[in-house]
Amino acid sequence: MSIIIAVTANRPKNLFPGMPFDRIFHEMHPKLGDFAAFILRKHDVRMVYTTLDLGFPMAVAGACEALEIPYRAAIPYSEQSRYWSQEAVNEYGRMLQNADKKFLISRGEYTEEKVEHCNDFILKRCDRLLALYTGTPGRTEKFVNEAEKAKKPVDYLWPMWLEYRDPAKRSLM
Repeated sequence: MSIIIAVTANRPKNLFPGMPFDRIFHEMHPKLGDFAAFILRKHDVRMVYTTLDLGFPMAVAGACEALEIPYRAAIPYSEQSRYWSQEAVNEYGRMLQNADKKFLISRGEYTEEKVEHCNDFILKRCDRLLALYTGTPGRTEKFVNEAEKAKKPVDYLWPMWLEYRDPAKRSLM
């Protein structure tokens, strides 16, 4: 049975401490995309919901494009890409255009409530959550907890990512 997947992840600064955003986008985005494709191939995916946020959510959208899996962009607030590099903004715009559907959840700048509202929107529409979650407190933790309360299966990907990003260990997967 094909499923609808949602994705969440810690902010790139938490996934890659000390690494500048531009370096994350250039160096880690392709690796995250390969990892996302590896994970998506493990499931019979009908659709993916993503926020297209920097890091894993955007990488998953790229993997969906490569695997020809439709994805829907649920954008938590209209100013999401305001402080990103031009390269990241261009990629975000391209992915928005390629999304099967787009949902702008709220207008304006970031607030915690806008992100939570977006997470609720996504959670109501998915069958399973893929979480690149380090275990640190914050929004990702809250989203994962809400998914568990809603009895949605959660795939905790952080340990697998740590192995996957190490080429010597990747051949063992």
